[in-house]
Amino acid sequence: MPCSWQLLNALECWIDMLEESKPLDCVFFDFKKAFNMVPHRRLFAQVEMYGISDNVLAWVRNYLPNRSQVAENGRLSQPTAACSGFPQGSIIGPMLFLIIINDLPALAANFVKLFTDNTERFGDANSDSIQQDIQTFEDWATEWCVTFRPDNCKVMRLGKGHHPYEYIMHNEYTIRRKW
Repeated sequence: MPCSWQLLNALECWIDMLEESKPLDCVFFDFKKAFNMVPHRRLFAQVEMYGISDNVLAWVRNYLPNRSQVAENGRLSQPTAACSGFPQGSIIGPMLFLIIINDLPALAANFVKLFTDNTERFGDANSDSIQQDIQTFEDWATEWCVTFRPDNCKVMRLGKGHHPYEYIMHNEYTIRRKW
């Protein structure tokens, strides 16, 4: 869905919750090097699982392999075969990444909105489901060979009556409040 639609839909959900006097916490997740990490084999399986087949699947399978990278650990290196990731700046890269993360909303207890390499999860602030969803997302990320950047993940609190709970990532990092 277009980003503007996702934003408007999230805003509508926030307003509905606030009108019911429910405190609301929004956790914004940022993927670390999102377009560089996804293994091609997993991507191909996910594309096929969504029923994309024949010519389109063949095109995706031919688009990504036989690419090389020339930087490793921030330094130039000899070209090596790239078995993960998408070309930076490509038009299809964001769509392919959305195919990978498209199952995140089904894993969460509350609302999830996807914005290419960023994800928003929001819900009732006085429920432990947010922390449970954070752990679920981290487990999912490990399974898919991607990771979140905890220092770029933020919490936004809306409404009144919040509990003093802090959200934790990687069993140690407290997600900071954005506003």
